[in-house]
Amino acid sequence: MNDKQRFSRSRILQEGVKLSDWKIPDLRALPEEVREKTENRISALKAFFIQGASCEEIQNRYGVAKSSLYLMIEKAIQFDSRGEYIGYRAAVLQFRVKPNERHVNSTDQQPGDANDFSQLLNQHPELDRLIRRYASLYKSRKKGGTRRLVDYHAEFLKKCGELGISTPSYPFAIQDKALRSFSRHLHKKAEEIAQEKRAHVRSAEDLAILTPIEPLQEVEVDGHSIDLRLTVQEVDTYGLTCVTEILTMWIILVIDVFTRCVLGYSLALGKNYDQTDLLIAIHNSLAPHRKPKSVISGLFYKASGGFPNERNPELAWCCGLLYKLDNAMSHLAKDVELKLRNVVGCIDDFGPPHKPNERSIVETFFRYLVDNFSHRIIGTTGAQPKDEIIKRLSPKGGDLSILLTMEEMHQALDVVISDYNGRPHTGITPHSPLELFLRSVEERKLIFPKLRTENRDLRKFTCRTDLVTVHQDGPQSAFVNFKGARYRNLPVLSFAVGGKVMIEWDPMNISYLRVFDLKGAYLGDIFPPSLWSSPHSEKLRLRLQRSLKIGQIAYREGDSIPDLLRSLQLSEGWKERESATYNLKHLGAATLRQNTTKLLKPANKPTERLTIGYILAEDKG
Repeated sequence: MNDKQRFSRSRILQEGVKLSDWKIPDLRALPEEVREKTENRISALKAFFIQGASCEEIQNRYGVAKSSLYLMIEKAIQFDSRGEYIGYRAAVLQFRVKPNERHVNSTDQQPGDANDFSQLLNQHPELDRLIRRYASLYKSRKKGGTRRLVDYHAEFLKKCGELGISTPSYPFAIQDKALRSFSRHLHKKAEEIAQEKRAHVRSAEDLAILTPIEPLQEVEVDGHSIDLRLTVQEVDTYGLTCVTEILTMWIILVIDVFTRCVLGYSLALGKNYDQTDLLIAIHNSLAPHRKPKSVISGLFYKASGGFPNERNPELAWCCGLLYKLDNAMSHLAKDVELKLRNVVGCIDDFGPPHKPNERSIVETFFRYLVDNFSHRIIGTTGAQPKDEIIKRLSPKGGDLSILLTMEEMHQALDVVISDYNGRPHTGITPHSPLELFLRSVEERKLIFPKLRTENRDLRKFTCRTDLVTVHQDGPQSAFVNFKGARYRNLPVLSFAVGGKVMIEWDPMNISYLRVFDLKGAYLGDIFPPSLWSSPHSEKLRLRLQRSLKIGQIAYREGDSIPDLLRSLQLSEGWKERESATYNLKHLGAATLRQNTTKLLKPANKPTERLTIGYILAEDKG
C-alpha cells in the first residue's frame, strides 16, 4: 500500500473524470435493509466528489467511516471489463472489482480444486465457449428440458480429451470429474445470458421510474375484494325462486396512470381470483366497453362519464406500453406473462413484493370505491370484522332479499366507475380522467399499437393450448388423453394415430376440446366420457380426481359431477356460502341438483361461459 500514490479529490477531477456520466445502480432487487445502507453509501460518494464534503461530515451525516469511504473511492475510479468507470457501483456491498481467483506461487503449496475450474477455462477458452453454448440450450425438467446436466458434462469431458487433457490432469484427477464446478459455471452462464436478453428492456425499467407523460404509457393492474354480502337468485326444479348468499366477489381493475382513467375491469368469484380472471380484465380494458344488463330501475349514467373506447371507438383494442402488477401468484403465471409479452406486446413490471405504493394509482381508486360504494350499501362487510359499519348496515332479521344480487351489484359498480371517469379529479385538476385521456389523444395526435384481429376474441385471449399425442384403442377409435380422461368422437383423429395434434381448451369449461393440426387447421371438437360431459372447470376436475384417488369420495354407477362435488363438500364440511360460491364459479349454479341422471354427450357444441367474467346458469353466450 505504501508504494501506491495517495489519491486526492482535486487530482481526480484534474484527470478529467466525468462524474456526471456515472450511473446510479438499480437497487430495487436488494433487501430493504441492504438497500438503505447502499443508498447512504452512494450519497456519501456524491457528497465527497460533488459537494466537497469532508470525511468527518460524511461520517456524521451518512454513517460511513473514513476507511470505508476510501475503499469505495479506490474502487470507483477503477475500470471494469468494458473499460468504464465502476463509479457508484462501488457503493454496493461486497462489490468485487475482479473475480475471486486464487494464485499458487509456491511449489510447496498444493493447489486444491476451488479455482482449478476457472484456471482450466482460462487456459482453454474453447471450453468456456462450449459451456456458454450449453447454457443457452439447457433447461431444467420443470421447464420442459429433455437433456440432463450429466449429459452436457459427459460431452464436456469428451471435449477435454480432444484438447489433450487426460488423467492425472484436472478435471479427471478428482472424484466427480468437476461435475459440481461444471454445474455451477453453467448456471452462472445461463444467468448471464438471461440478463443479456433482458438488456433490451432496460429502457423500460427506466420508464417504470419516470413519471408517464401521455396516456397508455403506464398502466396499473390489481385486484380488490368487494366488501359486500351478495346473493344469487335461481329457479329450482319446482319452478320457485330461491335466494342464496355467496362469498364476496373480486374486482380486477386496469387503470391508466397518466390520466387516472379506468380502462376496464372484470369480476371474479371465490376466495381469490386466478389467471383467467386477470386475463379477462385485461381483455375488457382493450375491447369496446359493454354495459351490463340493466336490472335496477331508475339507475342511470352521467353524460360526462364513460370509458375511453366507449366515447372514441378508435381507441378500441389500443394496448399500453408498460403494465405494472404485484407479485400475486395469478399475476406471475406463465400464461399471463406470455399473453402480455407476445399477444398484447407490452412490458410487464411486477415490482418489489409487499410494496403497494409502487401501484399507488390503482390502490387510491380502491379506496375511492370503498368510501363511495361498498361501505355505503346494506350488507357491507366493512374494512375489518369489528367495524361498526357492519352492524349499522346489516340486514335486519337476516333478510337476504334486501341484499344486492350479483347482477344488481355489477350494474351499480359499472355506473360508479363510469361516473368516476367523468368527475374532476384532484390529482389532475381541473380535468376529469376521461376528458384528459380523450383530449390528450386528440390534441397530441397520439397513435397506439392495437391488438391483432385474430387475438380479439375472448376465448382466444384466455384459452390455453398444448401439443398432445393421438392414441388408439380400436380400429376406428382414436383418442387424446387430457386431465385424466379420454377425449374422442372425432373420426379424423384416426389418420393421426401416433402423431401430434394441438388442443385448445377453455379453463372454465373443459367439457370439450378444440383440435388443430400442426399447421393450425381446425379439425373439430372432441368430448370426454359421460361423467365429464357437462360444463365444468379445469380446477374442479383436478380436485375431484384427487379426492377419488385418495379415497375421500367414491364413484357409483350413474354419478355425475354435481354428485361427486356434493360428496366432497359433505366430507370436508363446507359452509353454505363457500359451497354456493364454488358451485357458481366452477359449475354455473349456486345450488347443486338433487336429482341427477346420467348425462349423455351433448348433441350441439357447448356454449361459451367467459362473457362477463363470472358464470350464470342462464348465460347463452
